[in-house]
This record gives sequence, structure tokens and C-alpha cells, in this order.
Amino acid sequence: MTDNEFMVDLLKPFGINDKGDFLSSLERTVEYLKANGFKTDCPKSLYRYRNAKHAIDEIEGKHIYLSPLEQLSDPYDCLIPFKDIWQKSGMTYTFDENDIDDEDRDFFEECQDDIFDDAKDMLKICCFSEDYRSFPMWDHYANGYRGVCIEYNTDKLKECKPIGVKYSNKAFNDYPKGTRNDFEFIITSIAGCILTKNKDYSHEKEWRYFTSVPTDDYVDIGDAINCVYIGDRCHRYKNKIVKLCYDNDIDVVFLKTSKNKFDFEEYFSSKP
Repeated sequence: MTDNEFMVDLLKPFGINDKGDFLSSLERTVEYLKANGFKTDCPKSLYRYRNAKHAIDEIEGKHIYLSPLEQLSDPYDCLIPFKDIWQKSGMTYTFDENDIDDEDRDFFEECQDDIFDDAKDMLKICCFSEDYRSFPMWDHYANGYRGVCIEYNTDKLKECKPIGVKYSNKAFNDYPKGTRNDFEFIITSIAGCILTKNKDYSHEKEWRYFTSVPTDDYVDIGDAINCVYIGDRCHRYKNKIVKLCYDNDIDVVFLKTSKNKFDFEEYFSSKP
């Protein structure tokens, strides 16, 4: 059974009856996001700030690590009101007041809460930026300039199609209207929540890819890496990263902090 066939079988209670329904609903989700201010047309290059050890694993494995939502550094990130989304979707189980007592009702609500927790645990994400020269991001996400920044050719990210984050002063609550099935409503609402971030982070110029396949810890990227930028304080793993890049025909650029201005100086490294 293919992944798509498995997903269709799993989503039949939500109104998905075949592969066409599944793919069409995903396309309509992207159309909705685009119409509501989310960027869906990737720039030619996107970047990820990584500590050096993680970078070695990803360059060597030709993959990108997917993080569970609970590992995001901002506790206010990805605020997903699963219960509200579930109720608005029409999937809420209803029962006659005479057919259930308080104890059964409490048990049902506990089970429902467990389902919502499991749903969030299944979601995994990887984050990109449009900018490889951001001082705050080098400090925060690349281990204080001891790491690297990896540049990806987005045309080659076949298994990973990021969408631009929308920065706002409030969490996402603009639920879609006119959806054709419950799956379409739920996935669009969850996507809106994941892709909406506090406007205080707008300097990150972030793009995100996310999935809910619980067995996937990585997404394959093939030869999508164009270049690796080496941080000014990257010493411990620098030689190994440079050799890996040379072996895989990946460009290497050393970023040095300027001595007389707030800027980087770039030094391209040629293969020996």
C-alpha cells in the first residue's frame, strides 16, 4: 500500500474517499493560505542555521531533521486549538443527554483530550529563513556563531515544499469557509496555526515545512544543498564539514566578522 493509499484509508471518516479527494484538498489548502497572506512561492534559495554537529549529520545523510512541535524554542509558537478546530469541523460526537451519565461523559472528554494531545505529538516541522546574514539567528540558532548556515536550492527540495510564515500580533483564528470535507477544514486550520507567528520574530523571514507522518524523522533532500556558510567561531567540526562539502560538490563560504563595521566578510573556499 502506498503512502497516499494509506492516508486515504485513514481519512475516510473525514470525507476523503480516494486519492483525488486527498490531493485536491491539499491543493485547496495551499490556495486558501495564499489567498490569506501566506507566501507559497519559494525564493530560489532558503537557509537553515544549524549547530555544527547536526549539520554534519544532515550533510552526510542528505536529509533534513524534522522537529516535534514541543522542541520549538518559543512556547507560544504553533498554538493549535485542536478542540475548537474539531468542533467547528463538524466531527464532534453528539449524544442524547438521557443516554449518558456524568461519569461516561467525563471519560469521553478525557479520551478526546488524549486524541488531541496525540495529534499534536504527530506533527513535525523544519524551519528555513530567507536570510543567511542575520546576526540574531547566527547567535540563537547556530550556537553563537560556532555552527553553520546551510543554503538549499528550493527547486530540488522535491519532498519538502515550505510555505512562508505570516507574522501577526494575534494567533491564527481565521478558519476557512466553504471547505468540501472535514479533512480539508482541519488541515487548513492546523496549517494556518503552524504558519502564524508572533510579529516580534519577523526578522527571521521564516518558511516552514511540516508533516504528520509519525514515522518520519527526516525528509530526504538529495543534492539540494548549494552552499554551507561557516560561522566565525566554528572550530571544532570545521575541517570535517569542509571535507564533507568538498566530497559532495557543495560550495563553502567562511563568514568573518568585520573589524570596523557590523557586517560579515565572506571568504570563498576553493576545492583543493
